[in-house]
Amino acid sequence: MITAADRRSSWIPWIFVVGMAVVVVVNGVLITVALRTFPGLVVQRPYDRGLAYNDELRRSQAQAALGWQVSLRYLDDNLTVRIVDASGATVTGLAVHATLSRPLEEGVSLDVDLMPLGNSYRAALALPKRGQWEARIGATGPAGEFRASYRLMVP
Repeated sequence: MITAADRRSSWIPWIFVVGMAVVVVVNGVLITVALRTFPGLVVQRPYDRGLAYNDELRRSQAQAALGWQVSLRYLDDNLTVRIVDASGATVTGLAVHATLSRPLEEGVSLDVDLMPLGNSYRAALALPKRGQWEARIGATGPAGEFRASYRLMVP
């Protein structure tokens, strides 16, 4: 026989059922949002990049041993790169290449080879947009290889 006290407490199990349903729905929403947003992958093939990390460390140590310093300037549609060694003497006989790209904009990238001119390397280059650019400089010569990245502000 069901008493009045049993009828008043019969809703208590439903609290647990509704509570679990709320948890399942919220988890479903969170999983859906997580799968449709940024996956966190910054580079393609991260495992392979990780395996090549020791090679990158060796190149970095060899570059540091060279003691080269690079100065970069963009003025009047000319990109000028000056490379000096540890004693301050200009390093000559290099093949210098630059890749310029916009840090926050895909598809805007320029590749240019710089030619020796006096104590620097220079290329005539009219950048299509004002603002911030990233310049990746690569210099290769008999003494070794040098890579560096710089930020430029084009007025």
